[in-house]
Amino acid sequence: MSSRVVVEEPPGPPDGRGGSVAIAYQRLRELIIGGTFHPGQRLTQNDLSDVLGVGRTPLREALRMLEADGYLVSVANRGVTVSSIELGSTEELYAVRLLLEPPLIRSLVDELTGEELDEMEASLAGMVRAEGRRSDFQEEHLHFHQVAVRRYGPALESLVMGIYRRIVWSQRVYMTQPRVTEDFVDLDRRLLEAMRAHDGSLAKQLLEFHLIDAALGLILAVEPDHEFGALIRAAAGIGIEIGLPPRGTTGSVRLWWRDAGDRLAGLATSNAVCEPN
Repeated sequence: MSSRVVVEEPPGPPDGRGGSVAIAYQRLRELIIGGTFHPGQRLTQNDLSDVLGVGRTPLREALRMLEADGYLVSVANRGVTVSSIELGSTEELYAVRLLLEPPLIRSLVDELTGEELDEMEASLAGMVRAEGRRSDFQEEHLHFHQVAVRRYGPALESLVMGIYRRIVWSQRVYMTQPRVTEDFVDLDRRLLEAMRAHDGSLAKQLLEFHLIDAALGLILAVEPDHEFGALIRAAAGIGIEIGLPPRGTTGSVRLWWRDAGDRLAGLATSNAVCEPN
């Protein structure tokens, strides 16, 4: 089995300082994603230098990269603060993934090797073992999908992984809900089965469902009355209708695939259900 692929960190300079930059970047990002530093919290270089164990120069470079990735905001005369979770931006990021990734998955299912599929199987088992430990579950979930993502090509892989890093920051609240990990495991297991069967059409639909379901659940967990726009438009553009319950009410979101038959009819999670045409 080949070694797993992890999130690639932005490369630093080829000297010793580059290693310190990468360490500071990764550690601080983990502290933000894990909730140690909360949205809106001001961060000082003195405190961060002590916490991360790095000098001021590599720390400043790490802060610059984290700001570019959207985790931090630089405020004049106040230093840096942890970014707030912007649900509108999160919705748009999922919309981009919905338009980009499912067609790629459909086209490459015949290219994935048995070794790669086994690697996905191992990550799926890791997701099951990690249930209840959010950060471990997210890491295994990333490994599962990155097996395919690394076949997209360098530019597309970089784009998708940049989007994923932003989405992970928004997943903190959603991943604490008990049904979420069960839904993710079930959908990823179905996706892997479709890939093993070389069924590109089904794999495409399942990934579409997975992305829409994750976006809906994540956003509604934080803002139940969120008014969706980009996700609905993107879905409509590829032949998927999203039926939201009336505002102020609860219930599953209904999904229809206009031109793809009823292969997903009845598939349901805690957020959404796929209905027949």
